[in-house]
Amino acid sequence: MVSGRPDIQRRICKWYLQTYHPDEKRYKYQAHIMDTRILPTKKENQQNYNESLFTRAMPRIDLLVRLDDHIEIIEAKAQPKLKDVSELIFYENALKHDKRYKDAQILPWELIFITLDDQKSIEKYCDSFNIIYIYVPEHELPEPDFIYKGNI
Repeated sequence: MVSGRPDIQRRICKWYLQTYHPDEKRYKYQAHIMDTRILPTKKENQQNYNESLFTRAMPRIDLLVRLDDHIEIIEAKAQPKLKDVSELIFYENALKHDKRYKDAQILPWELIFITLDDQKSIEKYCDSFNIIYIYVPEHELPEPDFIYKGNI
């Protein structure tokens, strides 16, 4: 579930793609993470679980961008808190155990935190974990869409 301001979050993700990867098509907005460590360890028990039952309950990465040389995990927040930064580290860890992304396990990960509210304490916190911190003023974001069609 998207918390906070989903309209702003969508616009931040759209801005990031337009600014840094305008021609990139290999991205997922609100990418579900299926951490297989939560499933039973015995193979016969795993067959009884359907992943689609878990997708609404599993965490979602705001924006996941696959590039040729690395993968970017982006968290977008309008009013950030320190705990929001730690979500990126959780996503990276969980994604390493998602069987749908096994082909990308050999690529390095880049964690990116984007916010509309420039806070130096959060920027320093990001620096200490090698997370790229990006501040974007709201007036630079694309105009909001009046009808949300499920993508960015």
